Amino acid sequence: MRGRGKMTWVKFHITGWLHGSIRWQLEPDERGVWADLIVLAGECLAGGKICDNDGVSFPLPFIANQLNIPLELLGRTIAKCKHEGRLINRDDILIITHWQEYQSEYERQRTYREAKAAPKEQLSLPTTDQDLATISRLYEENIGMITPLTAEELKDIASKYSAEWFNDAVTEAVKNNVRKLNYITKILETWAVEGKGTSGARGRGKREAPPNILKGLQE
Repeated sequence: MRGRGKMTWVKFHITGWLHGSIRWQLEPDERGVWADLIVLAGECLAGGKICDNDGVSFPLPFIANQLNIPLELLGRTIAKCKHEGRLINRDDILIITHWQEYQSEYERQRTYREAKAAPKEQLSLPTTDQDLATISRLYEENIGMITPLTAEELKDIASKYSAEWFNDAVTEAVKNNVRKLNYITKILETWAVEGKGTSGARGRGKREAPPNILKGLQE
């Protein structure tokens, strides 16, 4: 992997790592391997791909040797991560899905910067595909697997609220130990009407101007 630039860190979403679906989808030893694979992908500097400088995949025995783990444990972890959509295999190269969303700080915050810089009358426009991707990732990390019905509900949420608001609502739902999409939606609806900062799905609190609320509320 010589000849590449240098990446000295990778990011883990704290709430997702400690309280998300990975807690029951992977065993403790498998979570350790998953973390190692993320770090290895960071070292490869190929946008989430685990490969050499020429874009050639590493044999699994080589990866197991690099991580100092049994080949069986590596294979088991990869199989589970593929099943849950955390990994894909393209041209025999292992690729960590959603890599740019949570490893690139610039890309992760781009939507928020654009919303902050946008003229006030444009803040009610539908969110971008990037918002929907971020909202979907937050749901998977904190609530569970996305079904076709859930995907439609998340698409509707992304058309009304920013990914930043959804993240804050998920954080509050997790804090209250109510990991249900309808509860998160109630929080968002309450914030849209009463102002972001109200407590939970009900109640009142410090009000602030919502950055991306239902279009009808701003007309």
